[in-house]
Amino acid sequence: QRYTHTLVPMKPAIYVYRGLGASEQGLSMLLNALKRWCCMSTYDVIQISPQEIITGEWCKNASLLAIGGGYDRGFIKALGPTGMHIIKQYVQSGGRYLGICAGGYFGSQEIQFDKDGPLQVCGERDLGFYQGLCVGPAYGTPPYKYNSEQGAQAACIKWNTLGHKSNSTPINISPNHNAEKESTSVNGGKTVFNYFNGGGFFTCNDGCHRDIDSYYSNKDCSITTLATYMDLPETPAAIVKCSLNKGICILTGIHFEYLVEKLNLEDSDLKNVIPKLQSSVREREECFRFIMDQLGITCK
Repeated sequence: QRYTHTLVPMKPAIYVYRGLGASEQGLSMLLNALKRWCCMSTYDVIQISPQEIITGEWCKNASLLAIGGGYDRGFIKALGPTGMHIIKQYVQSGGRYLGICAGGYFGSQEIQFDKDGPLQVCGERDLGFYQGLCVGPAYGTPPYKYNSEQGAQAACIKWNTLGHKSNSTPINISPNHNAEKESTSVNGGKTVFNYFNGGGFFTCNDGCHRDIDSYYSNKDCSITTLATYMDLPETPAAIVKCSLNKGICILTGIHFEYLVEKLNLEDSDLKNVIPKLQSSVREREECFRFIMDQLGITCK
C-alpha cells in the first residue's frame, strides 16, 4: 500500500485514514478489501495521514475518503478543528465519505458509546453528516474490550438493496450458491452475517427508534437506511447513507469489509463467529460492491 507525505497520485484517489485512532486490523482489512474489489486501473488506494488531510491538497483528486475502525477520539485529537472542517467542506462540495465503526461514530452528529459504563464516550461531533445519534456498542454481550475480539459478533444484517434511486447494478448471486445456509442473497433485502466489534446503530436525537428515513426527510440532508440489525430489538439502522448538498456519506456500525480468512482462526472469542461469517462470504462481497456503487466507486 502507498503511504506518502507527498500527495501526487496519477489517478483519482481513494484515501484511507492512517493515524491516531485507527486500528491496525481495521486499516489492513479496509485496504485489502478496497484493493481486492475496486477497479485499480481507475483509482489509486492511498493511506493518508492527519497532517496530509489538514493541508487540504488531497481534496483536488479524491474520489473517496474512508475512515475505518479504532476510536474516534483519536481522529478528533489528530485532525483537530481544521482537519475536520476540511473533511466536512470536501463532502459538502461533492465529495464522498465512508465511515466504518469508529469512522461511523465520527461522522455522526452525536454519539453515545457505553453510556454509564466504564468505557463511556458521549458527546457531539463536528462532522455531523448523520444528523442524529449513533449509539453503541450495538451488542452489549459479551462486553466490548479495546484491542480484543471479546465483543465480536456475527451480526445478522438485512441489506435493503431494492428501491433506492441509484445507478446500482442489480445484485445477483450465482444460482449454484448454497441456498440452504442461514445467510442468503442480499437481492431483495435478505440477511447476511457481518463481522461486528463495538460499532453502533443509528437513531433519532432523542434515542427513539423511528423510520429515520422519513424523520430526517425535512432536514438539511436526505437519509436512506441501507441495512438494519435483524437480531436486535426494533431492528435499528446498521448502515445509513446521507446525501448532503452535492456530497454523499455512508456510515456503518458493522464491518462489511472484513475478510474472514484474515481473522485469527485460533482466537477463542471468534469460535462462534467465524463459522457464520464463512457461510456468507460471497454475499458480503456483493454487499461491498453495493456500498461502493452507492458511493459512485467502480468495482472490478
